[in-house]
Amino acid sequence: IVSVGDIFLHDTNITAAYDAKTKTYDFDSVFAEVAEYFSQADLATAWLGGVLDTTGPYTGYPLFRSPSALAQTLRSVGLDVVFRTNHTMDAGTIGLGKTTQILEQNSIAQVAAADTEDKSQKIFIYQKDDLRVAYLGYIYGMNGLPIPKPWMVNLIDHDKIKNDIVLAKQQADFVIVALHFGNEYERTANAWQKETAQKIADA
Repeated sequence: IVSVGDIFLHDTNITAAYDAKTKTYDFDSVFAEVAEYFSQADLATAWLGGVLDTTGPYTGYPLFRSPSALAQTLRSVGLDVVFRTNHTMDAGTIGLGKTTQILEQNSIAQVAAADTEDKSQKIFIYQKDDLRVAYLGYIYGMNGLPIPKPWMVNLIDHDKIKNDIVLAKQQADFVIVALHFGNEYERTANAWQKETAQKIADA
């Protein structure tokens, strides 16, 4: 299993990937040096920041909206799963739906967010031979943006996480819980992070 951190496209990243002649975006070169690490793994995961779309305008901070070509590159280098982040609702319900559609078209699983209630209730499970691994993901918040339906985003809620772990353990041999939290620019975990991680480990 290979896991990497946030993948966010700022304005400069978007501009650098644009080909004015073909009017298309290509992010392959950005991941060229690490592609083999993804492709050699049985399962590769990353945190995906912002939303994906097939039409612009594409934007970086503070509301991230990235070209769908990013998903094509991530799939081509071997990424299997994206955990969603605090920028999941940057384009509201429409953005969540479009992002989900693009990820599904590129055979990339989405964890911690869903565009339908049915999907939100399904636990992503990776299976190799007779080994099954369940993946759960949770986010500290949406930067103040509304979440129209509570099932759209998995927020960090100790009771919910504990219940989800119980369900996941019924379906898999191992459970991996990914958490998007912490204070920016702080390299060490704070007390709440440590407490949360310990409660999840205990579960």
